[in-house]
Amino acid sequence: MVTVVWDMRVRAKAEQIGRELIQRIWTDMKGFSGYVSRRLLQDKDNSGHFIVVSQWTDRESADKTREVYANAEPVQLLTPILAAPRQRFVLDELA
Repeated sequence: MVTVVWDMRVRAKAEQIGRELIQRIWTDMKGFSGYVSRRLLQDKDNSGHFIVVSQWTDRESADKTREVYANAEPVQLLTPILAAPRQRFVLDELA
């Protein structure tokens, strides 16, 4: 099991559409092999800052899904309203 964290910041006044697009992206993930779950978090002090913490069975599934989904419509709509490039972190839980 791996955890993949996405850190995203959308431009001012784009918070609502950004949230909707991020939710749409992660609803679509349910159809991909290896996807387990996700938590979508919104910064209480900066409403344009979102973090997604997702669980995958393995890194290969998470990486393949990212490649396949990179040009999907929700990603294409989200990209122009980002204040900075999305950041992705792939993490292993330590015992």
